[in-house]
Amino acid sequence: MDTNDLTEKAFESLLIAEEIDHMVTVSLGVMCTRLSSEDDFLREAFRYVKALSENPRNFFENWGLADCLDSQVFSFKMKNLSNYIQEVIAIPIEDRGVTREEKYYR
Repeated sequence: MDTNDLTEKAFESLLIAEEIDHMVTVSLGVMCTRLSSEDDFLREAFRYVKALSENPRNFFENWGLADCLDSQVFSFKMKNLSNYIQEVIAIPIEDRGVTREEKYYR
């Protein structure tokens, strides 16, 4: 699925990710392309973000971010993102808003 197929609430997770670091957004965007539904994306994103909040070291090393980001601040922000994603998962999809495709491209 494309990120434009995400509802407003789900897409907000990408905007929050961008405030943390662009590479988080890229990782989530790539993840979205290999999944077939928004619910699958949200569940996978939740697991990924939660894991990063608990152990960001490999992510920092893979992307060369160790000198750019504070791991405690990063972990705190990622925990907030995982909490947001968990809240969105609890919302029925019909109540999450329109997709970006519906809003901007039709």
